[in-house]
Order: sequence, then C-alpha cells, then structure tokens
Amino acid sequence: MKIKSIEYQNFRNFEKRGKIYFDTDGKITIVYGTNGDGKTTLHQLFQWILYGRVNFNRTTSGNKLYNLDAGERLSIGSFFKTYGKIEFEHSGEEYEVCREWCYYKQSNGNISRKTENDDFSIYKCDENKDWRRLENPGIIINEVLPGGLSSYFFFDGETMIADLKMTGSESAKSLKSALFTILELELYEYALRDLGSKTQSQTVLGNLFSKSIKARERATTEKESQDLLREIRILNSRIDKINDELVVKNEKIKQNSEQIKSLSERIGLNKSNKELDNERKKLNERIAKKKLMIKDEQMRFGNEAANNMSYLLIAKVANEADQRLCLEVQEEEKNVIPGLTKELLNNLLNEEYCICGNPLCEHEHAALEKWKTYFPPTSYKATYNRFSHSMTKYSGSYTGNRLLEYFQRIIGYKNEIRDLNTDIQELDKKLKKNEDVDFYIDKRAQLEKENEKLIEEIEDDKKQQGDLEHKLYIRERRAKTNNNASSEALEYEEKYEYMLKIKEAIKDKLKRETEDYTHRLENEIEKLVDAMLTSERKVTLNDDFQLKVCDSHGDESKSEGQFAVISFAYIGGVLKVLSNFKHFKEKEYPLILDGPFSKLDSEQKANILNTIPEYVPQVIIFSKDPLFKDIKEEKIGKVWTIQSNAEKNNATIEEGYLWK
Repeated sequence: MKIKSIEYQNFRNFEKRGKIYFDTDGKITIVYGTNGDGKTTLHQLFQWILYGRVNFNRTTSGNKLYNLDAGERLSIGSFFKTYGKIEFEHSGEEYEVCREWCYYKQSNGNISRKTENDDFSIYKCDENKDWRRLENPGIIINEVLPGGLSSYFFFDGETMIADLKMTGSESAKSLKSALFTILELELYEYALRDLGSKTQSQTVLGNLFSKSIKARERATTEKESQDLLREIRILNSRIDKINDELVVKNEKIKQNSEQIKSLSERIGLNKSNKELDNERKKLNERIAKKKLMIKDEQMRFGNEAANNMSYLLIAKVANEADQRLCLEVQEEEKNVIPGLTKELLNNLLNEEYCICGNPLCEHEHAALEKWKTYFPPTSYKATYNRFSHSMTKYSGSYTGNRLLEYFQRIIGYKNEIRDLNTDIQELDKKLKKNEDVDFYIDKRAQLEKENEKLIEEIEDDKKQQGDLEHKLYIRERRAKTNNNASSEALEYEEKYEYMLKIKEAIKDKLKRETEDYTHRLENEIEKLVDAMLTSERKVTLNDDFQLKVCDSHGDESKSEGQFAVISFAYIGGVLKVLSNFKHFKEKEYPLILDGPFSKLDSEQKANILNTIPEYVPQVIIFSKDPLFKDIKEEKIGKVWTIQSNAEKNNATIEEGYLWK
C-alpha cells in the first residue's frame, strides 16, 4: 500500500478543506509544523479515516473531532460533518477510502454526534476508470493494512518512547498480540486454550478426563443388574397394555365420527323446530322494536306541532297577505305616470300654477294627492316591502316540511313491519311441514362430547406411556452401560492421552515458531541499533517480545536520544521481519512517522533518516525541526508546512518549506 494523498475538512484544527499529496517513488515526504500546529492531529487523521479511531491525550474526546470554532458558529438545529479521504494504490490498483462523522447542535448549545448519519466507504477504480463502491470496507482495509499493527505503520515516536520507558511489558504484549494475529500464531494459542487441562471441565482434556471418571463410576453390581432387568420387563408390560387401550379408544372415536358425519348430513337437510322458533322470535322482537319507534315518532310529531302551531298559522296568513299585497303593488304601478317623482308632486302641491302655466284648482290638487299615495311611505309597495321583511324575519326559522318527515318515517316503519309479518307467515308454513331434527341434534352433541372425553383420555395415556418409555430408556441404557462401562472408561482415557500428546506438539510448534520470529526480530533490531546508535549496545528480545538493550556491563540506562533510536529500530525491525514472510512479501506497508527528532544528536538523526527508508517503500515524516541537512537531497520528495493561527486552533497546510 502506498498513500497518494489525504484530504480533510473540519477535522480538529484543520477547519478548511485541504489536500496533501505524497511521494510514492521511494522519496521521503516531509510535513513541517511547530509544537501545537497540528502534526499529531494530522498523524491521527490517517488512523481515523482507515480505522475510525484516534489516540490523542486524555484531555481530548475521541468523539469531538470537529473544529471548535466552527462548532461555536454553528446555528441551533444545524448539522455539519468531519470529513477525511485517503487515496492509495495497492497491488497495481487504485483505491479511495472516505469517512464522515456527522454532528448536530442541540437547542441547549451542546453539539452531539449523529452516528446514524456517519459514513465509511471504499471505492476501487476499475479497468474503465470508473470508481466502484466495495462492500465491507473495514475488512478490505484490514487486509491491505492490518489494524493490529497500525500503531507501527502510523508510528508515534513520543508514545513509543514512553511505552518503552514506562510500560515496556504492556507495549511488548500489544506487539505480540498483533504479530500473533497477523502471522496466524494465534491459531496455536486458540488450540491450546480449547485443549485446556484436566482441571478445566469446559475444555477438551477436562471433558475427556471427566467422562472417564464418570464411566468408571457407572459400573454396577450383579444384584443391581438383576433388578434392572426385572424393572424393564414390568415397564414393557405396562406400555403394551396402554397400547392396546389406545387402539380400542381410537377405533371408538372413528366409529363416533362416522355417525356424527351421517347425522350432520341429515340435519343439514332441515332446520330444527328450535332454530325456526328462534328465527320467529327474532322477527317478532324486530316488529316490537319498530312499533316502539313509530310511537316515538308520533310523540315527537305531536310535540313539534304543539310547539310550532303559531308559526304554522302565521306562515299561512302571511302567505295569503303577501299574495294580495303583491297584486295591489302591481295595480299601483300601472297608475304611476312614467317619470313622475314624489319630489315633483310635493312642489306642485305647494304652487298655484302648474309647470305648464295653467292654474291648479281643488280638483287638480285632489288628483295630485292621490298620486302621492303611490309613493312611500303610503304606497302599497312600501307596505309590501315592510310586511315581507317582517314576516321573513318572524317565520323564516321554521319550515313545515319537518312535520312531513315524521309522517315519512312512520310510513317506512309500518312498511317494514308488514314485510316482517310476511316473513313470520313463511316460517309458520315451514314449521307445519318441517321434520323434527332436534333428536338428531341431541344425538350428535352426545357423540361429540364422548369423542372429546376419549381424546382427553388418549392424551393422558400417551403422557403416561411417554413417562414409562423414558423410564424404560434410562434402565435399558443403564443395563447396556453396565456391560461396557470399563471399556468406555478405557476409551476416554486413551483419547485423553492422545489429546495430551497433541497439546504438547502444538506447544512445541508454537514455541519453535515464536523463537524463530523473536530471533529474526532481535537480529533486525540489532542491525538497526548498530546502524543508528553512535554507541555499541546488545539487543535481546524474549519470547514475549519484550525488548532489552544493554551496554557491555549489562546497564539498561539510556538517554532520551537513545530511547528514540531504539524506538525507531523497534518499528524498523518489525517491518523488516514482516517483509520476509511469504504472507507479506507481495505487500507494501508505508511508514507515517511522527518522530521526536529534537531528542537526537545530528549523527543519530542522520543515521535514522537515511536507514529507515531502506526498510519500507514509502516514508512520510512529521517534524518540527529542519531535516534538509540530515537527509540526502535526492531522497527528499514533496515538502509541506503547517501554518497555524496564534491560538493554534485553526491551521492550513501549504506546499514547500515556508519557515524563515
């Protein structure tokens, strides 16, 4: 695996989207950054994208990976994501692996992670240059770059030094567990655990040992054998008796069932008198209910008529008056001269002469007064309008049609009663000519009840039979066991001895292979220590992969720089050993190194930086110190610099060595 690039957004102090490209041709990629700029964050970004985990200090939450400034600016109820993508090539093919974590700002201002919206995916570029999403991305990543050794591929020098100084045994156990998994040595450990010992009852050896003891204890005396045979004869006799009874009862059920079928066919031809009487009774009940409903409608009609009689009378009279007034209005409108107005009439009545110049006498004044009555408020039309408005307001809330509805419902109920009486007459005709099947119905019910009782008895007999057969099985098995208990115990003992030999062979195999791997790793670390340390040291590695580096006097004390060199030798040796096994020969593993180079003197630094790349195909180094003088110029590839703000909480990465 060679990493081509890494892309990020909103990951810790890297808020803005950015992308870094790495050399894949054997040259070293260097990423510079001062303390706090984000070297460790960027180093952890690799493991987060690939494995979904980070290993920051104790003050950092593993779930709070977003940029804090961006989180504060996020509005209530909004979502945002932490994003990372790695492009890599493996076995001549190109891949992309992406991971996103989604966050949500709650109403109280807290930001929570929405795991259901997280995404982890891997894509592969096919022969048509199309990117195809693959299933099971976690399994694929673990095949390409085993997670058990991720801390060695993504090497944190500060942490490794602390492990070697303070928790060397724990670090060794972690390495041993990872190597055993990758080298498949754990299969031997699983086998040894399953084999166990005779004191562990759940293991193979414990189970065989326990069975051999129990087989010895199962052997019985001659008297016990005779008692068993007598009990077996008695149990067989009782079981045979129950079988005979079951045959008789099943036959009786069969006969009853045939009679029940015959009776049911005969009953089906005619309804019983009881059923017809029940139908007649139900029809009469429906008639009685309809009659009650008629009485209820009649009562409601009487109440409605009594309460609203005045409205009905007024409505009648008002209707007649409306018609008469309407006729008067029509007649009145015939006598009104077109264009004549009430204002003109009032003016003429106050004058002595007409507008035509002729005098207005008493006769003319009388005619004008009559015409004036044709206009409001004394006209028939005005009277009609007032009357019509009053009557509409007074009687408009009630309609006589509501009384008609009562009559309609009463007539409907009476029609239903007539139809029900017709049905009763039809039933009466059937009753006169119907065959009485009540006897057959009672007989059928009696047979059905008898069958139910027989079925219950059969169930009880079968349960008793099952108990007897179980007792018989136990005694027959015990009788059989008595004859071969000793041989069975011998068989278990032979198996126990055989599995014990297998256990010793597996232990020997595991010991030899572990010693072989330990010896190889010890040699590789020794070579690297010799190449990188300026002083001679002897390296030893026990079977638990715990490292010990001493001088000629057996002194293990080391300076900070020596610890750093040893930690680099440790990882270099692991990668070298892996490359020699056929399972890993075709694989390539990168080394992303966050190393404490400031703890090294110039010679140690140069030794490490020029030696480590010979063990791995790709090296990416994070450093706060300039390394141009320590690495041969032809070995340096791309160079990047982390640029951070004063608070060290927002950074970007730019290509080149940008420090002054």
